[in-house]
Amino acid sequence: MKQEIDYSELYGHGEAMQILETDIERWAKIRTMSRVRFVWLRHVLRFGLFALLLILGDILIFTWDPRRAIYFAVVLPLIGYFMGTLTWRLNESRFNKGNDA
Repeated sequence: MKQEIDYSELYGHGEAMQILETDIERWAKIRTMSRVRFVWLRHVLRFGLFALLLILGDILIFTWDPRRAIYFAVVLPLIGYFMGTLTWRLNESRFNKGNDA
């Protein structure tokens, strides 16, 4: 039995944003790993691995530029950290709003 929850009031616009009960259950399972693990494992590590691939591609395909490698190695994991934190906060607010309904 899937229950739809209206999130239009949460986001402050006229379009109704629907979330299924399965999404709430999935987030309930994910949130057991803690915010720190979620951010580092799901986002920073992924962006860091992507940065590593870009650095290797830079070495193999283009002329080696250490400035570009430093940029990839620093900026992409930082983006991952901020995106992970933002994702956690948005999903927590959706989860808490869904459990209140």
